[in-house]
Amino acid sequence: MNEESNQEDKAPESKRPFDRVDDAVRSAMDEAAKKAREAAPKVKGALNEILHDVAYGLAYGTSFASTFANEFVPEAVKDSVTKGSNDGAKAAAEASERMKEAVERRSKHPDKAGDGAIELSQA
Repeated sequence: MNEESNQEDKAPESKRPFDRVDDAVRSAMDEAAKKAREAAPKVKGALNEILHDVAYGLAYGTSFASTFANEFVPEAVKDSVTKGSNDGAKAAAEASERMKEAVERRSKHPDKAGDGAIELSQA
């Protein structure tokens, strides 16, 4: 019996890969950081290629569409778009000015606020 206990004492202990949880976490973090550093140049290169392709496609598409429209859209339509844009901008500026005036009037005379509606149509 004494001989058995001596053999148990001398038997090599099976070492676990990680004695503690924090050793396992630290090892995993180190391994992940190493793999990320190895993969970063490949990922960066792929992202650069994707961004290049997207930028090129947008620039090409925009240029093509505007040139196509400029060449094939009748002059009357171009004039109508220009006139409509100008008229819309003018109407928006006028409505904005009327809104500012109405807000200013309400701030000077809050007792005459009425139902809270601000009249935007031309008076």
